[in-house]
Amino acid sequence: MDIFLKLLKLTPSGQPLLAWRAGEQSGTSPLPNWPPTALEPGAPESCRLALTEVLPGELVESLSNTGGRLLLDPALPDDWHSLPWEHLRHRDLALTGRLLAVRRHPVASRPAAPVAGQVAVLNLWRDSSDFAEVAASGLPVRQIANSRLAAGRALAREDWTQWSALVVITHGGERAAAPFLEESQKAWDIPWRDVAPPLVILLACASRDGNLADYATRLLDGKTGVRTLLVPLGQLDAGAIAVWLRHFLADWLQTDRSIGELLQSAQGDPAQRHGAARLALFGEPDLYWGNPAKPFDDAASLAHATRRTWFQAKSEEDFVTQAGYEALRALTGQSQWPLDHVEESLLFRRLTAILPENDPATRHWLHPRCLYLAERHDHATMSRLLAGRGRDQAAPPALHHAYAKGFYRRGDYPGACQAIEWGLAGG
Repeated sequence: MDIFLKLLKLTPSGQPLLAWRAGEQSGTSPLPNWPPTALEPGAPESCRLALTEVLPGELVESLSNTGGRLLLDPALPDDWHSLPWEHLRHRDLALTGRLLAVRRHPVASRPAAPVAGQVAVLNLWRDSSDFAEVAASGLPVRQIANSRLAAGRALAREDWTQWSALVVITHGGERAAAPFLEESQKAWDIPWRDVAPPLVILLACASRDGNLADYATRLLDGKTGVRTLLVPLGQLDAGAIAVWLRHFLADWLQTDRSIGELLQSAQGDPAQRHGAARLALFGEPDLYWGNPAKPFDDAASLAHATRRTWFQAKSEEDFVTQAGYEALRALTGQSQWPLDHVEESLLFRRLTAILPENDPATRHWLHPRCLYLAERHDHATMSRLLAGRGRDQAAPPALHHAYAKGFYRRGDYPGACQAIEWGLAGG
């Protein structure tokens, strides 16, 4: 289950409120004030803060029973993004592996476009052999520097639009003024350029109060191209994190699994208690690499096959008449362009079949396309798609716009007005 947390600043009382949505449930509550000890120095898992001290009771029960993802609005206070959410406790049990906090989650109207290209590794931890096998795995992973000076030259030389990720392995200063240390214990920082890869992984010991969380926030400014960051909260065990990195890169580069899915799975491994369990995800959790390695034979890989085509389309009609050709070719292995009526109907049936089985971001982006096709091919399905609106007020405005058009065309003017109202409210 995805639980969205959002900050409401303009309220009748003048006091900010926490707005939340979980499935078809939603509500508001006062912003909690947790004790200062929540961010005291120490390992993340030593945090004794209970989940009931932070979230409304309805959400606590949902998370403790089923687990899921906590998507944090960037407008929430800074300490919300440095809090070790995955290590909070409920009934004296930690939620590590069952709860993934997505810090500074972007408000997007479509799923993240897949990325491609090699993974670059800056390995400045030369006193350890733990990471020696990372760039020698047979995967598209290349070590581009093993010293601070070489790192500076590499960062200045490389065209980062051709890389999918950057992994930085170094000692951490555990202070905001000194995020990283050389082997000589001299402070240094990464000489970032205007453009960086979509995924950045910083593997360096950090302070529990969030010095690298603040660092990640600065990189997610929308200008550098960084879409997802993994940074530690607290110190890392080199052996454990090296094992995680090898498995993570192999899975991300060879399977159709997202960054968030892979991280949450690894955090539930007891062997990663001082490794992946201490990593925090900032930005987009549903970041995929390249094309899926497996055939297009299930809902996840079919959605992945169409994900690229969605980003070529400017409208529902454009998706069907142009990008839809590529989608149908991926789904069936054959097609001619432009789509004829039969092929368009086939595309509609295949896409509506996979709609319920995908992640919320994919469903939100796919739903308007299915509504457009349903109006042309199957009005009974169109009614079912419109009925699925429920209380999905936090959906992207583009989906509310599609609902409004659908209700208007069916003569349901109150329904169209309600959808417009929700869309104007920003989802």
